[in-house]
Amino acid sequence: MGLDLSAVALRADASWLLSLGPGATSPELGARLGAGVDRVTATPRQGSAENPGFVPTRARAANAFVLAAGVLARVPLTGGICLFTELFLELDPARIDYALALEQGTEAVLTRHRLRPGALLGIEL
Repeated sequence: MGLDLSAVALRADASWLLSLGPGATSPELGARLGAGVDRVTATPRQGSAENPGFVPTRARAANAFVLAAGVLARVPLTGGICLFTELFLELDPARIDYALALEQGTEAVLTRHRLRPGALLGIEL
């Protein structure tokens, strides 16, 4: 038996940047706040040849509300190109577990961390 998981993360953010110098080429520091939804789909796969009687259930999807906050830095380079980085935290306000239904009850097979740190590094063209 197996399980395929797929996720789509949708976010809406607002960020504020403060220039550290007088010119258009000075570095900027700022903050970001956001919220969104993670849609996670779990699709059971057919079992092995040793268990031919196992018939998986249909795919199921769940939506999880997510809050996000981060600090960011942006450094203009040349020709309108900027380098940016961000350190952020995402929070699931509700605890989400994916469980396997058994005859004797349920057993959690996957638990999402409620607080997830992350980092971004990128180039803005």
